[in-house]
Amino acid sequence: MSKYIYISAETERQLKQIRRSVYLKMNGVTADRMKSDGVVYAKNYGVSLPELKQMAAKIPQDKTLAEALWRDKVRETMLLATFVYPVDEFEADIADEWVADVTTLELAENLSRNLLGKLSYIGSVAEAWVDSENYWICAVGFFSAAFAVERLTQEQKHALLLKVSQCAKFNEVPVCRAIALFLRKLGGQSQEDARAVMSFLTDFAMSETRAERYVYEEVKTDLEYRFDI
Repeated sequence: MSKYIYISAETERQLKQIRRSVYLKMNGVTADRMKSDGVVYAKNYGVSLPELKQMAAKIPQDKTLAEALWRDKVRETMLLATFVYPVDEFEADIADEWVADVTTLELAENLSRNLLGKLSYIGSVAEAWVDSENYWICAVGFFSAAFAVERLTQEQKHALLLKVSQCAKFNEVPVCRAIALFLRKLGGQSQEDARAVMSFLTDFAMSETRAERYVYEEVKTDLEYRFDI
């Protein structure tokens, strides 16, 4: 983010305490394994997600603190920020800035699940994000829509389905994963919805594109398990 944020002495104290807690839970083996698997952050202490969730539960919801944690550009503080930012204070311009910072699948999923998918305006911004030339932003758009699917309007759901067909970044793994989750959530609302999604995916079953076949199998397996279709 480019704008200046005033940090009070109390917020600075909280930041130092959080950074210290993260450092004490550092797991170098996990951090190295993530890096070797291609999960790259500016800084990564290898703290597990369950441990971070436990830490987040003890941190007060605070906009300034969350923004400061995100600005650290450390894996653990960025993930904590997604839990700490008050949803009703997360404005669209800040959402755009945070989404533009996403460069890992882990962060894309957690930002979408913990914060973006809870926003009252997520339907409209998700539609814009899936059109982005940046495949990470596109992925976050579909992930966010997936976690907000019960609150999307029928028009928004239909528009996002059309975006799936038109998506030029389909072969990127994050986008492929996000689309599969969106379709699973969309079809998981009822048997009727499940049948509609599977009908939409008919051409994916025998597609020459590996990504489309992956999405078909992921969605088919999930929906057939839930419903008699």
